[in-house]
Amino acid sequence: MSGRTKGSALIGPVRALRRNRVSALEVLPPELHDYLNSRILVGSWYPVEHYVALLRALSKVARLTWERIGALGARTDLSGGIYSNLARAGRAEDFIALIPVLWRNYHDSGREIVTFSEGRCVIELADFAVVDAEYCKSVSGYNREVIEIAGGVVWAVRKLRCTANGDRSCVWEYDWTAQKREA
Repeated sequence: MSGRTKGSALIGPVRALRRNRVSALEVLPPELHDYLNSRILVGSWYPVEHYVALLRALSKVARLTWERIGALGARTDLSGGIYSNLARAGRAEDFIALIPVLWRNYHDSGREIVTFSEGRCVIELADFAVVDAEYCKSVSGYNREVIEIAGGVVWAVRKLRCTANGDRSCVWEYDWTAQKREA
């Protein structure tokens, strides 16, 4: 079964590609050109392979790293919506623990699992329909940005496992500390 991604995740990349239409048409596969002309419905589901291809085109057109694309996605998702209030209130760990909920809002395959130990946050992505090392970098950048938006400072990131290398899941380890918050 192929996975699907919610239209709300496609809107940002598609808008950026539309602003750079000529370059986008050069790098986007012809079967995906219609995304530059059609309305993206936020509540509809689209093939996850199309989403990854749109991000691949965006990376080339905007000259962005995959990590930066992920970070920008997190910033967009968490600025001004219901999640922005959650990120500012309470303990950073409590908000970071919501990463699996954020994942399910955008993807119908895969699941993220978050665990904490002293100074460390481990995030595992299991059962995702896509095996793509570059897309994994986007997930890493997204989750790092979530940690930082929540009030954490990330000191180091390590990729421990990756489905692109034949592993059963993707696993990232983030060394981090929570900043002190004023009451």
